[in-house]
Amino acid sequence: MQQPARYEAPPPPQKGLIRGDVAQPMYVLTRPDIRNAERVLKETVFRTSSGDVIGRPGERDIAVTQGDETYPIPRRVFYGTYEVINEHGAQMIARRLVHVRIAREVTSADAEFNYGGASGIVSVDRGGWLYQSDDDDEGMVSRDRKRVGHVEVGPIKEVDNAPWPTRFRLANAFLTFLPPVLTALALLSLEASHSPSTEWFARTGPAIETALLLLGLGVAVWIRSQRWALKAAVSAGMKVSQQFQVAAEILGEGASQRFPQMTLWRAAQMPPRPDPATLYSAQNVERFTQLRKHLGETQDEINQGIERNDWIERAGEGAELLAVTMAVGFNLYLLFWSESTVIELASLWLPSLIGAFHALRSHRRTAERIPLLTDFAKQLKYVKTRLQALHDWRPDESPEMSAERESVLRFTCKIIGQYCQAELQQAMNQHPDLPF
Repeated sequence: MQQPARYEAPPPPQKGLIRGDVAQPMYVLTRPDIRNAERVLKETVFRTSSGDVIGRPGERDIAVTQGDETYPIPRRVFYGTYEVINEHGAQMIARRLVHVRIAREVTSADAEFNYGGASGIVSVDRGGWLYQSDDDDEGMVSRDRKRVGHVEVGPIKEVDNAPWPTRFRLANAFLTFLPPVLTALALLSLEASHSPSTEWFARTGPAIETALLLLGLGVAVWIRSQRWALKAAVSAGMKVSQQFQVAAEILGEGASQRFPQMTLWRAAQMPPRPDPATLYSAQNVERFTQLRKHLGETQDEINQGIERNDWIERAGEGAELLAVTMAVGFNLYLLFWSESTVIELASLWLPSLIGAFHALRSHRRTAERIPLLTDFAKQLKYVKTRLQALHDWRPDESPEMSAERESVLRFTCKIIGQYCQAELQQAMNQHPDLPF
């Protein structure tokens, strides 16, 4: 269902890097956080760990407080990076979003980056990052601070050139059905030991079972250590956000190849234009048609996902009931009519125990995913219905109709952004060892 995007190398480091060598680019994710923010109302000097930075008033800068440090960031970067959850005058409470960023590790002993203006030149030691958070926003992150607010995903070339959602789904299916296979091998080995003609299988069966068990353990450890869940979420999120960037383009935002979620959140949160009728253009009418097509295709894909997860849930319940019934019957047989030892009984029981723990995790992921997909499908249906009603786009239409269309487009950008956030959050939740 999800096709890997063709790898296109990100642009080379900007001229701000005046000294130093960096490694190949990789994707990293920002960690979620709640922070205070404030519109800069007058020119202010902020003393940061990187030096003094001047915040400028008006439409340019917003000051964000992280711990005991306050620093200004451009307004466009703020509305793409943070979700405003409360606002009172110039004061805001903002949630830092989970976003895909590009980082290149510094491989030389010392690197220098020229921010220009009041920030000037800063140096970063080996192990720090040359960091890109938007198409035109690049800087340096120190070695000590890079892991405080970020999670590494993997090299861009590796993430973009493989069907990670499909790989992750197949790996989980393998781990789900491996325990019943192990149990069947143990049962066949036990039965083979009672007949001279099949005694060879009584010896090779446990060896095969052990090899498969070690293979399953290796797969589980590998997909966790290589963060397949994060790679799958990043790959899928990039695909859907790039598709729906067209809604942001209608609202006047420029498209981004590497940071489409920033574009969506900016379009969803930036204050509306004074005259909604200025949105009309022949190019926007064409984009509007393309957006409605994407909505229909995505809604159908999401509905198929809901049906598939519902089927898996029902099949799992039925299989669980059948397994319990069979286990009771087999155990009664072993207890009353067989001369099997306790060790042989344990060989039959342990694979099922392993399966129970894996099924518990799988059930949790499915239980979390169904409500997410259901809510997203309802939102897509609402947007699709409203945009169908607003499809007759004319230069002389009423300002009220233009304003409603703009409102629905901003809502579209927001629900796509929220869906991508939920996918990334669920992927992060599969790595409880990651500190937050």
